[in-house]
Amino acid sequence: MALNLTAAFLEAKIVTSLILFSKTVTTQSTYLAGAGGLAGDGQPMPFSGVVEKLSVYDESQIRTTNGTLAFDADDRFALYATYGTSTFTVTVVKNGIPESFEVANLAANTNLFAIMQIRMKEE
Repeated sequence: MALNLTAAFLEAKIVTSLILFSKTVTTQSTYLAGAGGLAGDGQPMPFSGVVEKLSVYDESQIRTTNGTLAFDADDRFALYATYGTSTFTVTVVKNGIPESFEVANLAANTNLFAIMQIRMKEE
């Protein structure tokens, strides 16, 4: 079987990365803190790519959603935890705008730990 150097080169140009977030939540909606322990409307992405997975652990269970959310270089990402009727929903926020990429039914009055899995295309 011949080695496809073009496919191997292109595959090497795609990098899977994890972005970590966490926050102690009570019963108020809030941004989850990202790198450096800071929460806000987003961390900039150095390259374009896609968000593939969001997993959130609420100290009792891990809830995950899969999908595809495309982004460009310099787009900003954050996670926002919205308090509803006794539970939280964690939503991906891109450039200050909530997206439909979310994990629901997370416990209140606990610590939330989230991992956003992205695939970036080096330019």
